[in-house]
Parts: sequence; structure tokens; C-alpha cells
Amino acid sequence: MERGAVSLRFREADLRQRVETAARKRLAAEHPHGFYFGQVECVFEDGVLRLRGRVPTYYMKQLLQNRLADIDGVDGIDNAVDVVSSVGLSSARPR
Repeated sequence: MERGAVSLRFREADLRQRVETAARKRLAAEHPHGFYFGQVECVFEDGVLRLRGRVPTYYMKQLLQNRLADIDGVDGIDNAVDVVSSVGLSSARPR
């Protein structure tokens, strides 16, 4: 394997770790909806931050995306967070 390819892979892994750590810190920061935000999984790959989990309202889903949109290195967000309310209404997709 070429040395440049190894170096690129290390830089990509470092960026992934930095973005995912920044996202988790933002979601863990004090916020009225922090309990729900803390249950969302964030995975960064190829410039896209993928969000998975559940929140009770569409408002929180959008708020979640807005809190993470300006993290350095993030070119886009794939917000696949499901909206599941306590009354049984759901946007959950079959897995």
C-alpha cells in the first residue's frame, strides 16, 4: 500500500473522530431537549453526518439538525431520526 493512501486514511479517521466527538458534545450540552438528543447516534462518513434515533416531535428533529449543521467538516446531514410520540403516532420506518 502506498504511503500517501495510508496517510489519507489516517486523516479521514481523525476527521471522523473529531466530527463525531463535536456532535456528541453539542448534543450533550445543556439544552431543554438534551435527554432526547443524547439518545441520537451520530456517524460521520464522506462529509455526511448521519443521525439515527428517536425524538417525540418533528420540531425536535429539526432542532437537532440545526444544532449540528455548522460543525467543521460536515458538508451535509442525513437526518434519519424517527419521530415517535407518546400517543403512538410514528414516522418510524421498518428496519
